[in-house]
Amino acid sequence: MAKEESYRFEGRVSYHDTVQDLYENRLKPDGMSTVFDRFDPQAKIRCNFCSEGLSCQLCSNGPCRISHKSGAELGVCGISPDAIAMRDFLLRNVMGTATYSHHAHMAFSTLKSTAQGKTPFKITDEGKLIYMLEKLGLETTGTPEERAERLADFFIAELSADYREPSKTITAFAPAARQKVWQDLAVFPAGVLHEIKDATASCLTNVDGDYISLARKALRLSIACIYGAQIPLEMVQDILFGTPFPHE
Repeated sequence: MAKEESYRFEGRVSYHDTVQDLYENRLKPDGMSTVFDRFDPQAKIRCNFCSEGLSCQLCSNGPCRISHKSGAELGVCGISPDAIAMRDFLLRNVMGTATYSHHAHMAFSTLKSTAQGKTPFKITDEGKLIYMLEKLGLETTGTPEERAERLADFFIAELSADYREPSKTITAFAPAARQKVWQDLAVFPAGVLHEIKDATASCLTNVDGDYISLARKALRLSIACIYGAQIPLEMVQDILFGTPFPHE
């Protein structure tokens, strides 16, 4: 068994008094299950293989665990312990990136539908809409609705872009010096949906067992997520619902 870890300090689940008060005086008396309560029994039964990232259950040849003492230094497929850990990490990245990409696609689709008069929303921040079009080298002519649909179509297409030409969103928003570094390291990505597909396919048994290669794919995925999904969806939401400002 792995060493049991505790997140509690002097019996508290939080240093913040309001959180602790809510936990002790509302959640516990009501018998509600919380992450704090569910963590404790799980911490008692975790094994060293899983805690150290040295186990794999991805294919029917497994589950596999790495143990130098028993001579099990590679998985049945031949994968090394470093690659097992990196592959598992990459799959977690895929899930997070897929979630952001789903959010982004919904935001872009909502912008397009709004431009077509199919939603109860409206184009709220026209200044940011024009700024985004100019930043991306797109036409700024037409009505706000025509501009919005043009931007939405661009972002939807960028999600699935491949390697045939550099990502326009990365070129527009990423620092030029970093772009050069990414190109030199071969981690300058394609569209985020393409990177999700590439990363997921690489995690299949015997497709990619090189932890450095898997790490590069994780880096490409992260860059694609930021510039292909996160930044665009934030900008689109501001265009639709207004850019938030500090207030008293």
